[in-house]
Amino acid sequence: MIPVPLATPTRMDGDEKSVVNEAIGRVLESSRWILGNEVTAFEKEFARYVDAEESVGVGNGTDALTLAFLALEIPAGSDVLVCETDGGYSAVAARAAGLNAIPIDVDAETLNPSVETARRALSSDARAIVVTHLHGNAVDLAALDAWRKQVGLFLIEDCSQAHGLRVNGQHVGTTGDVATFSFYPTKNLGAAGDAGAIVFSTTSPVGAASRARELREYGWRERYRPGLLGGRNTRMDEIHAAVLRVRLPFLEARNVARRLVWDRYATTLNVGGRATLFGANGASVAHHAVVMTESFADRQNLAQHLTSRGIETGIHYPWLVSEMFGDTAPEIDQGQGQTASSLKRNRALTIPCTPELTEEEVSRVDCALSDWSKR
Repeated sequence: MIPVPLATPTRMDGDEKSVVNEAIGRVLESSRWILGNEVTAFEKEFARYVDAEESVGVGNGTDALTLAFLALEIPAGSDVLVCETDGGYSAVAARAAGLNAIPIDVDAETLNPSVETARRALSSDARAIVVTHLHGNAVDLAALDAWRKQVGLFLIEDCSQAHGLRVNGQHVGTTGDVATFSFYPTKNLGAAGDAGAIVFSTTSPVGAASRARELREYGWRERYRPGLLGGRNTRMDEIHAAVLRVRLPFLEARNVARRLVWDRYATTLNVGGRATLFGANGASVAHHAVVMTESFADRQNLAQHLTSRGIETGIHYPWLVSEMFGDTAPEIDQGQGQTASSLKRNRALTIPCTPELTEEEVSRVDCALSDWSKR
C-alpha cells in the first residue's frame, strides 16, 4: 500500500514545475547568487501581495523573528510573550535576540491566545507579544491589539503558516508592528530550501526596515562597516527568491485547493461528531488540517486507525514551549492536561491536506475519518 503523505513539497503541476525550473536556470546563468535582482524583485512583489510597505528577505523564518526583535530595538533581557502551542519557534528566536520567552496559555474555547491569557503572563519587563496564525488559521487580533497598545507592547505577527490569509480583505501581518514569514518547502508558499521574510507596514516603527536590512548582513551600514550591533549573516539566496517569485502567482489557487480538502474533512468529522478540525469557525488557508479529538486516547486511536490505512499523520506540536527549555526532558502527558494548552496538545493530530494530493488520496483519508467517526 502506497502511503498518503503528510507533506508533498516535491509535487508540482506541469506549469508550475516548468516555471520553477526556468527560474533556477536563470539564476545559475547569472553572475550573482546572493542578494541580487531576484531578491530585490521578490521583496517588492511579496510586499505588494500582502498589502505591506516593504519586505526584507532573510535566510529562514526563525531568523526573520530574531531580526524583527532586533529591528524593533527591544532591550536585551526584556520579556517577550509567546504562545505555549506555537512549536517553540518564537521562543528560540527570542532567546537568540537576548530576550526571555514567557509562554502564555491559550483560551479554552478558541485554542488561541487571548487578552485574558496574555494578561496573566504579563510582567513589568515585557516589551512584546508574538501572535502566531497557527496552522493557517487567523487569530482574532482586535482585542489583543487594543490591549497590547494599552500596556505598551510591540505586536509581532508570525505568519509563517498563513501565506495568503486574509480577514475581511486584510492580509494577516499588517495589523502589528512587524510580521514574519517562513518559506520552508512545506509552507503554502515554499522555496527550494530555507528562506524567510520580515514585513513592514504603515504600522511599523520608522527605521525598522532599514535596521533589518543592515542586521541581515553583518550589521553593515556600508560594506565592511558595521553600523549596528547584533548583525549576522542571514541573506536570502537568489535561487530561493527566483523560485518564490514564480510560485507566488500560483498561491491563491493552491490555497483554494487546500481549503477544499480541509472543508471535506471538516464536513465528514462534523457528521461523525467525534472530532472537529482546529479553526473550523474562522478564516483559514489550511496550512495544516489538525483534527481535535475528545481525548488523548482518542487521538492515539485515530492515529493508529489512519496508520493501518496507509495514511501518514503528525503532531503539531508534541511539546509546549514551557516544556522545551527545562533542565530535564519532558514526559508525554497521557491525561487530559492541566491547562488549555496541554489539553490542545494532547488532542491534536495532523492529517494530510496539501493541494497536490490526488482525489484517490483525499478519498482514502476522508473514508478513513468517516469509518473512525462511526465507531
